[in-house]
Amino acid sequence: MEQNFGSKMRARRKQLGLSQADLSGLVGVHLSAISQWERGETLPSGKNFSAIAKALQVSVEWIIGSENNFQNDARQLSTLVVKVPLISDTQAGDWREIMDQFQPGQADVWIDTTEKVSKNSFALRVSGNSMQDANNPRSIPDGAIVIVDPAVEPQSGDIVVARLNGSSTVKKYVIDGSNFYLTPLNPDYKPILMAPPMEIVGVCKSAKIIL
Repeated sequence: MEQNFGSKMRARRKQLGLSQADLSGLVGVHLSAISQWERGETLPSGKNFSAIAKALQVSVEWIIGSENNFQNDARQLSTLVVKVPLISDTQAGDWREIMDQFQPGQADVWIDTTEKVSKNSFALRVSGNSMQDANNPRSIPDGAIVIVDPAVEPQSGDIVVARLNGSSTVKKYVIDGSNFYLTPLNPDYKPILMAPPMEIVGVCKSAKIIL
């Protein structure tokens, strides 16, 4: 079974011989925050993820598990680093219309990825906590960046970017009989029943924290 964030954090802390108090000092947070994170009760912010990774001498991607491909049946990574544009949620919502005309100057930031992706792939920064769940290894915290490939055919269970009211949203795609849902990982949010003109823009291949 894949370890969740809290388990990996605790195991690595003990491997380094650090107490919770030691780690709280290195990260710059209260001792209770370390305890809550390790128990899986809450998740750190993006800034604290970076501080934790530095204190534990690991990458952010390793500790949150986002170095793993979101698609269970497609885990092959390319050794070639490619750059994809970091676009806005509005651009992502219109991506199918603009992707063939999108020019390098239209993106201020380009994200490196080793994922094997198609030429029209892009990066999108996640906003909000609807995909954040301390007990789910696929959890995507607020501020994380997802790498999205519009050429991949979505399967039930994939993390996807979907077009919604001219903008975009990141959710888990679920097929239940004849119904199609966009499902948050955060149990505090309800699934969204898909109906036209709502559509899937692309499949998320991976996620990373970039501050």
